[in-house]
Amino acid sequence: MRKVMSLLLLGIYLFSNVEFCQLLKMPLLVEHYQEYVQMGEGDLIDFLIHHYGGHEMDGDWDTDMQLPFMKLASDLSVAYYIPKFQIQLPTPQEIILNQSLGRSKTISFIPSYCAQILQPPRIA
Repeated sequence: MRKVMSLLLLGIYLFSNVEFCQLLKMPLLVEHYQEYVQMGEGDLIDFLIHHYGGHEMDGDWDTDMQLPFMKLASDLSVAYYIPKFQIQLPTPQEIILNQSLGRSKTISFIPSYCAQILQPPRIA
């Protein structure tokens, strides 16, 4: 059950995050790997390092460029531009209140209709 579930999750991941045209090239990768092994040049790790780790031009360069993930499809890429902008906030100004005779007037910021609603509970 674990094997089936892991293969299912791997398949979902590959089909959602990989270009489909790259997956269609997988049989060519297997075929080219079999040719590589028949020539006696190494195993799978050597094949991947040779072809995907800084590949140099050799006799089968055209075949190597047809392998999956060697060239990305440029028609599927999307480029966008986000313009640079700045928000200028006004600087707060200092307001000096005239306090004469030490009396202060309390200003209620709550509108009158809200003051009637927002009252503490009373004993009826």
